[in-house]
Amino acid sequence: IVFNSSGAVTLTLPNTLPEGWECGIVQMGAGVVTISVAGSPPLSRAGHNKTAGQYAQAYVFVASNSSGTSAQVVLGGDTAT
Repeated sequence: IVFNSSGAVTLTLPNTLPEGWECGIVQMGAGVVTISVAGSPPLSRAGHNKTAGQYAQAYVFVASNSSGTSAQVVLGGDTAT
């Protein structure tokens, strides 16, 4: 998904995404993209939940969703807090 905005935007993923679902995110504009999963932050090594700046690329992956309504989404790439 490519975001080309001058202001900050939020991408809220549903917690019903299936295990194995994945998506690339690109911040083309100046507006930072915040990623959340049904109101909570995604899992990441450093607690990051945003793209790091213009031209940043991030990646989200659903590692598990055993109940069908509790997706564990992992965020990686060029990210920040």
